[in-house]
Amino acid sequence: METSQSSLWKTFVRIVAFLLAVILMLLDVLGIRNALLSFLTWDQTRIIAAQRAQGTTGSIFRMGAAIQTIDLTSIIVLGIAAIAAVIWIEYYYRFGAKQGKLYKRIGIVTAVEVAIILIAFILSFVFA
Repeated sequence: METSQSSLWKTFVRIVAFLLAVILMLLDVLGIRNALLSFLTWDQTRIIAAQRAQGTTGSIFRMGAAIQTIDLTSIIVLGIAAIAAVIWIEYYYRFGAKQGKLYKRIGIVTAVEVAIILIAFILSFVFA
């Protein structure tokens, strides 16, 4: 049976890890949004260049509104997904602590979140 001090330590570690996961989740959302905006801007710039080469201005004025709409929609969708992920992570950590797998689970979640941030960061620079 666990001692009270050991249980208190696991609770403390779980709470700190959860707060880290929430911070990383916010960075994930911002990174994905930034990568999406970089891609959309790159794509629209390519389309505008093609239209100018043809001597038309076609959809240049509508593109800003389309990018803004996609941006706002992505914020809502990513926000809902982040809330769901944070709730699941808390559950995952809580039961990991009961099973003695807390540190392994913290490592897995942190690695996945950091990987998402790095991929979004790389994509932002690819399309910049």
